[in-house]
Amino acid sequence: NGAVRLPVTLARHARGRRVGRGQDALTRGIIAVGAGDVAAARRHAGEAERLLGHQPLALLLKAQAAQASGDRDRAEATFREMAQHKETRVLGLRGLYLEARRKGDGAAARDYAEEAARAAPAVGWASDAMLESLSAEGDWRGAVQAIERRTSLGLVDRATSRRQRAVLLTAEAQEREATDPDGALATAEQAVK
Repeated sequence: NGAVRLPVTLARHARGRRVGRGQDALTRGIIAVGAGDVAAARRHAGEAERLLGHQPLALLLKAQAAQASGDRDRAEATFREMAQHKETRVLGLRGLYLEARRKGDGAAARDYAEEAARAAPAVGWASDAMLESLSAEGDWRGAVQAIERRTSLGLVDRATSRRQRAVLLTAEAQEREATDPDGALATAEQAVK
C-alpha cells in the first residue's frame, strides 16, 4: 500500500520544493529590485517565472526587473500579459499607463486609465489620471463629472471637491469669455458659489 503511494508522495514533495524555491526567488528578486540590483533582479525574476509560472507576483517581479534594467519593451509586454488576468488586470493597466506616459503617448495613457477606472472605479491613480487628462484636453464638464465621481467614491473630501470644481468652472468661464460672454458669466457665478 505504501509502495503504491510512493510516486504520488515523491511528486508532491518535489512540487512543494519547487514552489518553495520559487517563493524564495520571488523574495530575493523583490529585495533586489528595491535595492537597485538590476542583474540580481532579472536573474531571480527568471528563476521565479521558471519555478512558479505566470503567478501574479512572478509577473510583477518580471515587469519591475525589466523596468529597472531599462528594457521597456519587455516591461510593456509583461504588463500586457498582466492586464489579461483578472487578479493582475488593474496592476497591468497601471504599468501600461506609466509606460505610455513615459513615451509621451497621452492618448494611450488615457485609454489605459479609462479601462482601469471601469474595471476598478475606486482606484485612485486611474481617477487622478482621468481628471488630469480631461483637464488637459479642456473638457471642463467631463472633468467636473470626474470630480463628482471621485467624491461619491470617497477618493476626495467634499471641501477638496468644491475647490477643484471651482477651479474647473473658472477655467471653463475663461475659455468661453470671448465667444459666449453670458455663458461665461453664468459659469463664473457657479464657480464663485
